[in-house]
Amino acid sequence: MTTKLNVIPRQENNRMRGLILSGRAGIGKTSALMALVSDGEEFVRIPMASRSAEDFGVYPVPDKKFKHDAEGKRLKDADGEDVSFWTMAQPLIESQIIPLLKENIKGGYGVLLLDDVTLADPRLQSGLLELVQFGRIGDFELGENVLIAMTGNGVGDGCSAVEWNKALLGRSMFVEYEPDFDAWLKYPCNVNLDPAVVGFLKEQGSFFAPGADDDKYSDENGKTPSPRDWTSLGLEFAKCGGVRNYTPRAFWPTASSFVRSMCGKPAGDAFNIFATMLMEYPTSEEILENPKVWRDLPEEKRNQMGCVFAIATSLRATVIRLNDKINDKHANLQGEQAREAKEELTKKMCYATAALMSGNREMGAFVVRDVMANQMAANLGKSEKDSTRDPFGSIIAKWVYNLKGLNDPVLQEAQFDKVIDDIKRMSASLSN
Repeated sequence: MTTKLNVIPRQENNRMRGLILSGRAGIGKTSALMALVSDGEEFVRIPMASRSAEDFGVYPVPDKKFKHDAEGKRLKDADGEDVSFWTMAQPLIESQIIPLLKENIKGGYGVLLLDDVTLADPRLQSGLLELVQFGRIGDFELGENVLIAMTGNGVGDGCSAVEWNKALLGRSMFVEYEPDFDAWLKYPCNVNLDPAVVGFLKEQGSFFAPGADDDKYSDENGKTPSPRDWTSLGLEFAKCGGVRNYTPRAFWPTASSFVRSMCGKPAGDAFNIFATMLMEYPTSEEILENPKVWRDLPEEKRNQMGCVFAIATSLRATVIRLNDKINDKHANLQGEQAREAKEELTKKMCYATAALMSGNREMGAFVVRDVMANQMAANLGKSEKDSTRDPFGSIIAKWVYNLKGLNDPVLQEAQFDKVIDDIKRMSASLSN
């Protein structure tokens, strides 16, 4: 079975070693682990900050309880002491874990994520030893191919964190996790971020995940931006149609005040400068309709990396959205009318992309590769004769790869054929 989880080393009992991702809050540890899970595999997350060691014990443990009257008040004995009794508390077994149990998952793969372990009672880590080594919680056993993953913060990461248990470290692979912008962009939760946020971070990368104690990026309240903040911000701006369309909200009259509130004052001020500059550029829709509006920009603007990256990101999303509109209009995607509409959209996309390439050739690969990947995913499992199979990808390939003798002078002048080499190089860098 093909699974990304096979990268995890095995113990002598053939169970996967535990995996610990340690690092400051909000840098994407949980998202990175979620990206390891393929379609059809189980993923269960348990927040650990409120858990106790007994939740993960091997045996039931005594649990003291108190008797109450009809009004909910504790009953008192003759000496005025609370009337108590003892029960046997059972170890953790929640409904969400049931799919990971050996009898259910069998030989399938999955991940049990224990999130924020170092924010819990330090005794809890000792209770995890049996789970990590043998996959056992009380009388229950997890499947052999279930990864026990844990996240936590370091003691110097600006959180009230405890150190990792030495015995737990000895049973696990330990990763001091550092965020990666390009990997972060590909997480499923970041697919639809506002392009302005993406472009800003491409240009001002130091704001992506600065240290919690870095005064340059923290405001007087200690607010420091994190990848988690940028994801939230990008999604919020996307909801209102982008930062260009931001409208005043209760506590945030401007987009920059909203950014300051979410990411701190230094990030908010820097983003405001970038967004103001981005407003001077044509939109991706305008470039699709008339690529000349991009070529008419001063060379300095066409070479401004952050803004170009934002426009390219927007162009990708716009093309995918317009193709979806064509699909909604035509029941038979293989029909002549649907193909004509997709042919016209492809031509516009290629011309607009060629214009962006005048400042940075790799923007061609950046746009085309993502759109084609989207089409491959949409057509997965569909035969060539399926009327719902989208031909958009093959039409794009005809233009990009110069198939069937297509020789377009605009694309030749832009050296659009070089996009092929750039796509191959980008793919190779991702596989290494």
